[in-house]
Amino acid sequence: MRLNGTHTVVALASDLNRDHPGSHANAVYNNGRAANGSPASHNRTPSRNDDRSLHHFVDQQLAVIELIRVLQSGGRLVIEEPDVRLFPVKLLALDEKVALMRSKFYTPQAIAGMAAAQGAQVTVESDGRFAIWVIGDKL
Repeated sequence: MRLNGTHTVVALASDLNRDHPGSHANAVYNNGRAANGSPASHNRTPSRNDDRSLHHFVDQQLAVIELIRVLQSGGRLVIEEPDVRLFPVKLLALDEKVALMRSKFYTPQAIAGMAAAQGAQVTVESDGRFAIWVIGDKL
């Protein structure tokens, strides 16, 4: 996922830092804070990124509601999560369960449904190895 000067989008923080550290003034990073009482007002943030943390929230639906609530009209939400449909991720989910982490992994379609229920136009991308990206544009 790439940023350009004409769109306000969020790319993976790890990709941005690796490729062009500190060069993306039109990106906002707020990893893992939405369901814990985001201080942002309604319709104020141009973009939000949730990078591999949704499965750790107690209420993932509330997290998605909050992430979309604070987006400006035309803003973009990108949620990166491990793809629970894949065997290595199933092992990760089992490991987190054994470690009593209370993680809850959702399929890409379920996460997309949470965002779509809030009125976002949603697409899903996958790397086919581990990660999925649910991309929601607030209309």
